[in-house]
Amino acid sequence: MSVDFQMPHRPEASIADLRRSLTEGMFSSILGARLAIIAKRAKSSWTGAGVGFGSNLRPVDELSLSATAKDGKLLDAIGDLAGELARVRQHGFSTEEIDEARAATLRRFEEGVREVDTRDSRDTASEILRNFLTHEYMIGAVRELELTQAVLPTITNAQLVEIAKLATDTGRVVTIQAPPKGDVPTEAAIAAKLAEGAARQMPAWEATDLTQPLITADPTPGKITAEKTLGNDVVQWSLSNGATVLLKHTDFKKDEVVVVGVSNGGTSQVANAQYPQALFAGAIVNTMGIGNYGPDELEKKLAGKKAGVAVSIDGEQERVEGTASPSDVLPMMQLVHGAFVEPHVDASAFEAWKLQQLQLAKLIGANTQAIFIIGAFDALFDHHPRIPLPFPTEQRIAAIKLDQAVAQYRARMANAADFGFVIVGAFDVAAMRPLVEKYLASLPATKAKHETVKDVGLKPHQGTLNKTVRAGDENKAMSMIVASAIVPWSLTVEADAEILQGVLNIELLEVLREKLGGTYSVSVQSQADRSPPQRAMTLAVFESDPTRATAMQAEAWKTLDALATTPVKDDTLAKVKEQLVKEHGANLLENAYWTGLLERVVRYGDDLATLVAIDRVTARVTAANVKKIAAQFVGKTNRVTVTLLPEVPAAKPDAKPAPKK
Repeated sequence: MSVDFQMPHRPEASIADLRRSLTEGMFSSILGARLAIIAKRAKSSWTGAGVGFGSNLRPVDELSLSATAKDGKLLDAIGDLAGELARVRQHGFSTEEIDEARAATLRRFEEGVREVDTRDSRDTASEILRNFLTHEYMIGAVRELELTQAVLPTITNAQLVEIAKLATDTGRVVTIQAPPKGDVPTEAAIAAKLAEGAARQMPAWEATDLTQPLITADPTPGKITAEKTLGNDVVQWSLSNGATVLLKHTDFKKDEVVVVGVSNGGTSQVANAQYPQALFAGAIVNTMGIGNYGPDELEKKLAGKKAGVAVSIDGEQERVEGTASPSDVLPMMQLVHGAFVEPHVDASAFEAWKLQQLQLAKLIGANTQAIFIIGAFDALFDHHPRIPLPFPTEQRIAAIKLDQAVAQYRARMANAADFGFVIVGAFDVAAMRPLVEKYLASLPATKAKHETVKDVGLKPHQGTLNKTVRAGDENKAMSMIVASAIVPWSLTVEADAEILQGVLNIELLEVLREKLGGTYSVSVQSQADRSPPQRAMTLAVFESDPTRATAMQAEAWKTLDALATTPVKDDTLAKVKEQLVKEHGANLLENAYWTGLLERVVRYGDDLATLVAIDRVTARVTAANVKKIAAQFVGKTNRVTVTLLPEVPAAKPDAKPAPKK
């Protein structure tokens, strides 16, 4: 739900307007941090909440408070949001909160100056557009920082409190999104709850203790035992605990340093019964925090700094990713170290996360497209308990226990010797050396052998399968067609999958949209799995009119089959090659691209020079090779077709016969 307090649009053209914007931003930052902390309390009426200023229509600005209410707590959440505004009006903010918000705001503008030469063109275009349409000031990052430095120290607590007074009955809009069969309160009940919350006498906000260090232990440094230089200006360090580090200095983003630790294994190393615990263990630690602080307290502790860490565990790997400004590499490295040895365990935060995920899963479970995805993947992978889904399900979340999830997390992160680390960005290699020795080479390691990705039996359906999923009442069909084949992985096969995907994107769009006019877009994915069981899988998804779904599917399969027998047009090959070269050129200027390549080097031992060479892919974009790829990847042996159709309306009872005259 959201409560939006609307007002006429205010200009953004003067220093006074900048001051107002900064004040509103600080207000949103401080109150938003409070709402996030409340969400982790057992008695909270919401699982998540936020606040901010925005505009959905140019003539209208709005102060918006939003929350995801716990089941049965919708009215309470509305009242509690109003109560938090009342707390601000009655007590204002603490000096510490204001200082933290100032530091965080200043940090954002300083980052803009550091990145002024490498700013994304889309951000610049958006700023020009806003300047033209709404006359928003456009003075450049350097001048914005200068004005911000002058204005921020003059913003007072009293001025921040005035922001809370913008929340009045005039122009107030309450929006509620609820399940179709759920009960929602009346307008009168909502208005009464808002009035009750606004009239509450609230105690002052209790300050957070930020005196503790980020992590408890001060690790004893290990050693860099060997060093060598690889191609593409990459340095390799071997550490005394058995871990490997690859470093590449770049200047693509002058305010970014990325550290990634990655290890093979993931959830493939655990039994099916422990699969949910391991799958969500990283997300659970992310929501509980690292070292001495939860994530919200960490944000306050690091106010004015850019440093953070996130952990994920999937079917194949464990991954720790830290990001920082060059000036804040030290706290980032402390957090990376803490992610291995000091996950912050907070039962209240876990319960809040679990409840939030259960409600999200329930909401998703009622979504037509989600029902289709679950049904399609369940059929495609023969009801395997580990079907890959991009969202939580009630069954998986309900099975999670905090102690078991933490145990799985510790087991997955126990052996640093099984990890490879990648450091990319605007850092000084000499300055990084002592940090690596102290925070990475000191990580505990065992003599256990390196883990691999185990075969858990997750593979596409063998043979032909047609399945229909019925959900929703929209007069629309969705189709998913999947072809799979046993294809041993190699770099060449991986390149061929990328080529096939590019060709199919063009060919299927031309047939299904341009020729048949049956759909607006087609999503295509072709991949070669490196982990066991090694297979190739090609998938296409598109929408259509329900009455045309079967015919569209037949045309799609015909298009796939034709690739194995009919040479691809020269202009299609030219487009695919052009797109590959264009994307590669852009990728070479992205830290994320180099991070991904170096992760492959430390995980698999791939040759970096080979990975970087786009010629190894473009040289295979030929009509003869596409025919060969299609015959290999899209044979007729293993094919799955899944169709989403609207639910069949319930039959109406027979009408009673008319009475006899």
